[in-house]
Amino acid sequence: IIAAIVVFIFVWRSWGKKTESITVPKFIGKTYTELLNDATYADYQFEVKKAHDADHPAGTIIAQSYPEGRKIKKTQTITITVSEGPELVTIPDITNFDINTAKQALRAKGIEAELIYQTDATIASGFVITTNPPATKQIPVGEKIDVYVSLGAEIIYVSYDDFTGYDIEVAKKKIEDAGLTVGEITYQDSTKPKNIVIAQTPDSSTNTTIAKGTAVDLVVSTGTISYTYELVVNDLPNNFIETHKRMVLAVSVGGVELD
Repeated sequence: IIAAIVVFIFVWRSWGKKTESITVPKFIGKTYTELLNDATYADYQFEVKKAHDADHPAGTIIAQSYPEGRKIKKTQTITITVSEGPELVTIPDITNFDINTAKQALRAKGIEAELIYQTDATIASGFVITTNPPATKQIPVGEKIDVYVSLGAEIIYVSYDDFTGYDIEVAKKKIEDAGLTVGEITYQDSTKPKNIVIAQTPDSSTNTTIAKGTAVDLVVSTGTISYTYELVVNDLPNNFIETHKRMVLAVSVGGVELD
């Protein structure tokens, strides 16, 4: 009889527990911390899963295994999915990458690029200057960052003069004072005095402005004159070459005999 009573009590208690039910409330939108600290949910059994979610802050419940209003046994476990926030990725350092390589490196990380072009004195045209946010900073996957791309050094135009007619040293100083550089210097025979500039490239007669730092080539007079003549002698006897092994010519220019 005593044994029967013990078994009856055990079965009755087990049956009571199995049949006791609770209503599932809406957990989505709450935080998991709220559930732990609220006595209202003391009778609920939870299993927690975590997932990245860019639309909900970390700690927010984004899914539950039983819908709101469902009747379940008190001993049943409710699986809730808690947001870990967006998946984060570290921005790679793409400084000095050409733009195509830079975009590939960002896409591999799940990052989109907004290209912004600007001049830069040190980074070659078409290469990355920097990013915003900067490299090594963590951002959500799929986020777009600003990528600054170089257009090369800023071109500054300066006015420049005709340097012909000046002594070579004076011309050099004028070129440097104008923000230009002295290019190739060549010498040429001329009626102009020695060391006088007789030509330049670029020619200021075609343009009055030029990019700062441009090299100006100069042609400078040697101060001497040289001439080249072709001497043609006609009406020589047919046997002149055979009978005369050597011929002496006297040449004069403008009445002056030349050696």
